[in-house]
Amino acid sequence: MQALFIADAHISGTKDEYQKKLTDMLLSYADKIDALFILGDLFEFWTGGNALLVKEYAEILSALKVISQRGKQIVYLEGNHDFSLGKFFKKAFNAEVYPDYFESYFDKRKFFLAHGDTANQEDFLYRVLRKSLRSFIFSALIKIIPFSIVWRIGKAFGSMGRSDWGKPDHRLTRHLREFARNKFGEGYDGVLLAHLHYPDRITANLDGKQCEYINVGGWKPDMHYLLYNGSSFEHRQFNDKN
Repeated sequence: MQALFIADAHISGTKDEYQKKLTDMLLSYADKIDALFILGDLFEFWTGGNALLVKEYAEILSALKVISQRGKQIVYLEGNHDFSLGKFFKKAFNAEVYPDYFESYFDKRKFFLAHGDTANQEDFLYRVLRKSLRSFIFSALIKIIPFSIVWRIGKAFGSMGRSDWGKPDHRLTRHLREFARNKFGEGYDGVLLAHLHYPDRITANLDGKQCEYINVGGWKPDMHYLLYNGSSFEHRQFNDKN
């Protein structure tokens, strides 16, 4: 199986220059891959399904449509900026959508896949907020409020403090690596995460078994993504200059 992995693009709408770059990259692989895995935060803000969202993200959605129409598997792991999107993405792209995690086998090795925003077990307040945003009450509330207002609020909160894209975060790196090691102890051969916005990779020997943790990295600003060629994973960067 040939697979493409992307995460943390945080595309903010029609004016975001990285939307076209991501669209070009996705289309360049449409005939080369068997599966596309999106490990969350593809969008700066997405909840539910709305005509405004479809308009703002039209380029990316068109690329996903092409990939879907060519019979490729699409698996979406929700992040902390995009959630409650299962109904829309299943109908539009026949995508498999998972709010928490997904298990898959690569070269007969069992992998745990997730966005990674719950890796810090000590961040209780974030866990409460995450659960609230995915609740029935929140879903009902945004149906009452004009979505143009929800959109502006979501983008404003989503962009707060995001001047460090692409730079290593040593504290988060430590939490994600520790989370991965715990998953190795649960029997997984590998762990694929995102949320770090920077590529990361470690291997560990557990009772004679070689385990692997890989972080996909972020799309902004250096356009990182991950490829699986049927036997191994490779970090790559998209070159839109060619």
